[in-house]
Amino acid sequence: MACRGGNGREAVSGRFPVSLAFGREVVTRSDAVWFISEGVVRPEIEAGALVVLPIRNELLGGPVGISLREGGELRPEAQALVAALEAAAQ
Repeated sequence: MACRGGNGREAVSGRFPVSLAFGREVVTRSDAVWFISEGVVRPEIEAGALVVLPIRNELLGGPVGISLREGGELRPEAQALVAALEAAAQ
């Protein structure tokens, strides 16, 4: 799904790091477009701070990523989860 800030300005596409706090700030304070799962921003949509753009495209249903701390080592349980997700995605 695509959201844009509720400031009424035309949206401008952009790529931003995947960070919920950063993404929320960017789209609520600008005319940026953010592609994010609807459930993640449902409170902002219901409050009118964000609006859903009616964009449907096969690319938007594509892969998602896993955010990890840079330089951090995963515990064996987390490694197993990542491996299971990667195997399921094949």
